[in-house]
Amino acid sequence: MTRKDYNRIAAILGTAFMEMDNEIPVTTILVRLRHDIADMLQDDNPRFDRNRFIDAVSDARLGRL
Repeated sequence: MTRKDYNRIAAILGTAFMEMDNEIPVTTILVRLRHDIADMLQDDNPRFDRNRFIDAVSDARLGRL
């Protein structure tokens, strides 16, 4: 990972924390966080399988990984 990656991750997390401070529902924040990370990974690698990543996050949440 590069410094740019760390900065992008920090920005994504910072936005999520700011939304928590603004009392946005946690479920909404987590869905956005999942999609923002998928966006970042897809920007980095055009062959990144966004749907597979989102499914894997859902599977992990349900304890299926």
